[in-house]
Formats: sequence, structure tokens, C-alpha cells
Amino acid sequence: MRAHLRAPAIVILLCALAGPATADVLEYSGRGTVVGGTLLGLPIGIVDTGPLPPAGGMLSAGLPTFDLLGLISAETLEASTEGVGNASTADANVEDLVVTVGLATISATVVSSEATATCAGDVASASGSATVVGLVVNGMAITVTGVPNQVVPLPLGIGSIVVNEQSSTVAGNTADITVTALHVIVNDPLSGDPLADLFLSRSHADVVCGTLPTTTSSTTSTTSTTSTTSTSSTTTSTSSSSSSSSSTSTSTSIVTSTLVPSTTSSSSTSSTSSTTTSTTSTTVAIPADHYKCYKTRGARGTNRTVTLADQFVTEQVTVKRPIRLCNPGDKNGEGILDPSAHLMCYKIAAQPFTQRTVLAQNQFGDNYLRIIRPESLCNPAAKNFIESDLQINHYKCYRARALNRFQPRTVTVQDQFETRIGTLIRPVLFCNPVDKNGEGILDPSAHQTCYKFQADGSPFVSPTINVLDQFGALDLRTIAGTCRKADLLCVPSLKTEL
Repeated sequence: MRAHLRAPAIVILLCALAGPATADVLEYSGRGTVVGGTLLGLPIGIVDTGPLPPAGGMLSAGLPTFDLLGLISAETLEASTEGVGNASTADANVEDLVVTVGLATISATVVSSEATATCAGDVASASGSATVVGLVVNGMAITVTGVPNQVVPLPLGIGSIVVNEQSSTVAGNTADITVTALHVIVNDPLSGDPLADLFLSRSHADVVCGTLPTTTSSTTSTTSTTSTTSTSSTTTSTSSSSSSSSSTSTSTSIVTSTLVPSTTSSSSTSSTSSTTTSTTSTTVAIPADHYKCYKTRGARGTNRTVTLADQFVTEQVTVKRPIRLCNPGDKNGEGILDPSAHLMCYKIAAQPFTQRTVLAQNQFGDNYLRIIRPESLCNPAAKNFIESDLQINHYKCYRARALNRFQPRTVTVQDQFETRIGTLIRPVLFCNPVDKNGEGILDPSAHQTCYKFQADGSPFVSPTINVLDQFGALDLRTIAGTCRKADLLCVPSLKTEL
């Protein structure tokens, strides 16, 4: 039995050292674990990232399904931790969890946690949260309050469950926090001996803050001028020059999601001689909206089998519960093409996936992404009984990790729920247009890169909505700030498989 208890997690070191830490963080630490603790007197560790290196980076672990002799079963076990920029983060998630030990049977649809430790200069802070959906103990539904450290006694006094267990310490330039979505203690009803002490979806993060030493470099002076001709588009141009005797200037234009072409040119001069290298490109139109995505609650959905064919694979998948609604969004005043067409996204269970590396290009530059596993199917959908032609793609979305450093940036997004200023943290999903059941693809070039969007702290009123797509009508409640503990902003992108 010990071999089963120590079943290995699939751990992927995506970026062992994500480059030197940026200012304000001297040391990172983090860890995500889906199942840990002891069971029947033996240690157990299922899907564990291991500790994050002090220099930072990214670690993730996952299993599609897990079953331990009927004692613990679950699907979609995922954990990750990351140290980058001014913060350490960790998260853990498991779905369709069932734990049966002694006289206790505990189940939940979703069990997840997140922990964040942040530096602002040499001042540290910590925050965390947990989500537990559909908690049932011995056939009785348990109301989860959301308040940290909610204690649920087990029947017959055989133990207890702590929901959203949190502990943290903040002292000057250090901060640490541990969030456990469910901490389960089960004792033998006759002897009182412990049968299980399990923590389910545990996230830990901490940082040591301070000012890092800086390095300086000097360069000889030249005169360089850059000119840009643009028509309602976004173009990134870079220019570099060498010594006073010669100068080289290079300008490049990235592919963006604007709707009209633009050109860019660059020149450089120096006192004696000049060499100019210029790359001029035309922006490729991506006729697709941005989408602001919210987690949903209120409907379980009906499992169904569909055939999906995208640019990676053709396969049959099981479509499960609804997880996310995406509104068309106006980013930074760029407008919306079709305000009536939304995306309703469902969790999917797919075949084992061969990971791939892609270059995703959009308004935010070049994103080199590792495509990890299929995550969801997004259907075109109408909202609140407003008719729509739904002339947008279906999308098959994959969990993704950035292989190059993404520079967080602040954007303003207006959708039909709110106008919100927030920070794009990093890419977390990549979505291919997909042919569902032979229905075709409208635009095979229009992909979506979805970024974790950390909104400002203003309150969000969760609306109840009706959504209609090819799978039927759903009455849902949308929730801000909870899509892997953040909303998503999906940005039209082009893709090159590497």
C-alpha cells in the first residue's frame, strides 16, 4: 500500500530560474500541493510542485485523474508555484474529489486555494483565498461561508474539517502565508486513533524583501532618430546604435490585433558614417474581439461527448460542467466588434496530450508558450436573451506557461458588467479555433492568448444571467476575481508552432 500512497506526481520545471529577480525581492519561496498529510499512519503526497528555488522561477505538477484504493479519488489535480517580479505565488486545484475514511465520506466539486506574498520596496504583505464548491459530508450538503478557518464537525465526534484554513506571518520585510482549502482530520470512533490528517489543495508563498544591487553601463553617444507611420494600429519599434564611427539601427514591427495596416521605418545617423538596417512589416488584421472572462456558478451541466479538431489534434473529448463566461471587452478604448457574441466555456476531459511550444504574437509582443494540456471548450453564446448571429469561432483552450518573461502591464477593460483597471500578470491559457463535430472554423488564424488579469480592489456585484449556446440554456451567476483566482483577459493572437 505504501507504493500507492507515494504515487508520483507529474512535475514539470518550466523555467528553473526565470532570470534574475527584479528589484524589491531578495528571496522567493512557494509550494503547491493537492493532497498531502498522513493516511492510515503513512505519509502521502499527491501532485506536489516541491519547493520553489530562492532565485524564483516556475514549477507545476499535475495528474488528469487519481484513485487510491477507493480511499481518495479525484480529477484534474493541478498545482503550481511561481516567483517572479515582486511576488511569490502558489495555487492548487482538484475537481470531483471524494475522500472515504472510516465513517466519513467527504466530496466536493471544486477544491482550490491560492497564496501570494508581495514586496513593495522593503515592505512585505501576504494574501490568500480558497474556493470550495459542492461540499458534502456523509450525504449532507455543507454551506461554505468563505470566512477563513471555518470548522465543520464530523458526525459522531470522529473529527473535523477546516475550510479555507489560513495562517500567515508578516514582519517588516518578510511575509509568508499558507492556505489550505480543506484540512480533514478523521479519527477511529472506537480507539480515537487518527485515521487521516489530510490537507487538500494547499498553497504556500513567502518572500524576503529588500533592494537589490544595481549595475550600470556606459555607452558612447550617437544621434539616432526613429520615425513611425501608423494608421489606427499598434506597432513596437526598437532602435540601437554602436560607436561614434559607425551606427546600426534596427526596427521591427510585431503582429498586432488591429484592424488596419501600419508601416514602420527607422534611420540612424552618426558623425562619420551610417549603416541602416530596417525591417518593415504590415500589421495583420485579426478580426476578433478581446474577451473578459469570469468564473461561473449555478449550473452543473450534462456530460456529453464531442469531436474537436484544431491545429494540434483531432480527438473525442468529454464536455463537463460550465466554468467560465467571456464577455467581449473594450481594452483601452479600442472598441468591440460584436457586443452580442459571447463565449461560454466548459471543462473538458481529453486524451493524453503531447506538449508543444508555440510563438503567440499579439499587441503585447512575442509570447513563447509551453502548451501543457487541454482545459476547456468555449462555445459562441448569447446572453440575457439578446439575439446574436454568433459569427465567432469555437475555441479549444489549453493550459499554458510562458517560457520568456512577460512584463506585467496595466490596462483598462470595459465590458457589459463593469469598467475595470487591472494588471495583466502572465499568460495562463492559449486557445485554438476549433472545429466541433464537423461544423467548421470561421477564421483559423484568430487565436486567443488569455492572461491572468488582477483587477483593482473595487467591489464587484455578481450578476445572475441567462446564457444560450448549442448545449442549451443556463442560468448562471458570474464571479469576479476567481478564474484561477483572477479574471482572464483573452487577446486576439497569431500562432506559430515551434
